[in-house]
Amino acid sequence: EGCTLEEAYQKICESKKGKIPVLDADGHLSSLVSRKDLLKNRDWPLASKHPKTDQLLVGAAVGVADVEQAKKRLASLVEAGVDVVAFESRHEAQNEVDLIKYCKATYPDVDVVSSNAASEKRIQVLVDSGVDAIRIGVGVASIATGQLIKAVGRPQMSAVYHCGRIARQLGIPVIADGGIANSGCAIKALSLGASTIMMGSLLAGTEESPGIYFFQDGLRLKKYRGSHSREVLESSATQGDGPIVSTGVSGAVVDKGSVRRFIPYQAQSIKHGLQDLGTRSLSVLHDRLYSGELRFEVRSSAAQREGGVHDLYAFKKNYVH
Repeated sequence: EGCTLEEAYQKICESKKGKIPVLDADGHLSSLVSRKDLLKNRDWPLASKHPKTDQLLVGAAVGVADVEQAKKRLASLVEAGVDVVAFESRHEAQNEVDLIKYCKATYPDVDVVSSNAASEKRIQVLVDSGVDAIRIGVGVASIATGQLIKAVGRPQMSAVYHCGRIARQLGIPVIADGGIANSGCAIKALSLGASTIMMGSLLAGTEESPGIYFFQDGLRLKKYRGSHSREVLESSATQGDGPIVSTGVSGAVVDKGSVRRFIPYQAQSIKHGLQDLGTRSLSVLHDRLYSGELRFEVRSSAAQREGGVHDLYAFKKNYVH
């Protein structure tokens, strides 16, 4: 023990072995370093890792319907070494606020991401409870029907901008969750104040996502279920005696291939977008946004048509983006 990762990697290269055990002062196994770690560091140099252990950061979701059950799950997750937890709530529940306060008081080293918000008032409540990041987006996901069923929601660009502005003043980053159909949508969300984006439907079609591929109309598809779809709710053990009200659907998404190709493609596309904006980083982009230097323009339907592929008899659609 006391051996650094660089030293361990060097010994692997010198010995040409697949794995090297790391022992503590008593001769007990402390950790294991493998050659595969070398390959992963080479292939994914920008992976999110713990600054001390160099292990990948791990997050987990926690429901808020049952507070005591959520506390037990939190304890198990922290014991397993989780780095961040994301609370899941279908509405502005007081349970979530109570659990955020409990988590930050009991496990101060664990980062907490709140459930989705879309109003400045909710942002203030979540920040006061001690949250570390906030997801923005209500009723805008590709599989969401909440705005049709409950008439509750907010246009995503407006929500990200207004909520992000308040959160920035309070020192909390926001995550754009919903409405990310391609890399262009990602650039818009980041330009409106988001620090991170979620790509549920985009990643749902990758090889690494759960589900089985099937063919339909000549396309290779993978099933994509909404977490609040009837199919999921009917199999949930938390349903009461009342009727099931689903606010999501189940559908299918086009095959995107492996994330090994898809993620670099998306990242490079976003870099190109920021380059065309003349911006070197997200922090500079957000400074330009709130100083008024970065401006947006409303496009007419004609402008939207000419901004896409047009005046062609036929073209091959690239489903990667």
